[in-house]
Amino acid sequence: MNDLLNYESNVENISFDVDDTDDEFLVGVATMDIKEGVELTQSYCESHADLIFRYGFVDPNPNPAMMEGDVVSIAAVDFIKGLGIGGKVVAERMGVLTALGLMQESPWDGVSEVTAEIGVDGGVWEVVAAVVLLQVEEGKWKEVVKDVHALGDEAATVLLARVGGADLKVLEKTVKQARLEIEVDLGDEDEESADDSEEEEEEEEDEILWPVLLANSGALTERVVLGAHAVFKARRGALLSISDKAAGDRLAGMARRLGDVERGILDGALDQLNSINL
Repeated sequence: MNDLLNYESNVENISFDVDDTDDEFLVGVATMDIKEGVELTQSYCESHADLIFRYGFVDPNPNPAMMEGDVVSIAAVDFIKGLGIGGKVVAERMGVLTALGLMQESPWDGVSEVTAEIGVDGGVWEVVAAVVLLQVEEGKWKEVVKDVHALGDEAATVLLARVGGADLKVLEKTVKQARLEIEVDLGDEDEESADDSEEEEEEEEDEILWPVLLANSGALTERVVLGAHAVFKARRGALLSISDKAAGDRLAGMARRLGDVERGILDGALDQLNSINL
């Protein structure tokens, strides 16, 4: 049945998910009270890019809400242009950036590029952390990443302590305290909702607290924030500018919608940077 429903993003009234007891079945659940005679609708996917890539049309709403999966890919070229550094520097440090989860293989089929992803619900702090590491002077880099592959889960904490000059034990204690506070908050939420799966709990435990590390390591400086600004602006400047006239063309209309979504995400990222107090 789920392939018979028309698309609606902002006010979908049916949501489909895999059955908890048998993954061969999909279960449709009403997201609101539905009166008799009202058309059943659903959202086909979690991002505007997916909607275009897999279904071949743009959201018909003139001002659609941002979708959960909407992202902007920040590529190596954006760091190179924004920070004014050589491609060789980025290439040499890409292994460390990917090991820390700051960069990852593009999620799009057929695209082999490594990118940083920012979306409506995060990613800005990861880009800031990448800027921190890319701005380390070449003469200091080897000392900063010494034994990085042997550090395991502590790599991010150790590297930022080395860059910012923070006392490692104090920084580790701060991060530990932040994790405890998060666990308490999650515990309160669990009392009001269904328990998280074991897999989700493990992901939360492994998640690197970049805002905490950056704010307490001494690595977050005005130069870093300005650098992140420049990276986002470099990416924003690379977006296609589609005129209203050209947007009448189907393909141009799709490109324009994606550009609008990405500009919205990047503007939000710039606002987040502007709110940082150093």
